[in-house]
Amino acid sequence: MGGGSTPETVLASWGVRVAVPDAPAFAARLRTGRPCVFCRVEGDHVLFDARTVSNDEVPHLARAILYAIEGDDFIED
Repeated sequence: MGGGSTPETVLASWGVRVAVPDAPAFAARLRTGRPCVFCRVEGDHVLFDARTVSNDEVPHLARAILYAIEGDDFIED
């Protein structure tokens, strides 16, 4: 077998934490929106791992987050 990541491998990363009134509902809107955004819930916060977000994707992610806050879906042109 070839080399690769193992469960013990630590990958450098950074993230963004957003406090929202209903974190599970907010995360669900993000996961089911267009584009879908993967995140995780910790208490009343939603965490976004930015390791795989390219600079070109940042504006789309920001808009998706804003639309999820407003309860709307983001539809990409």
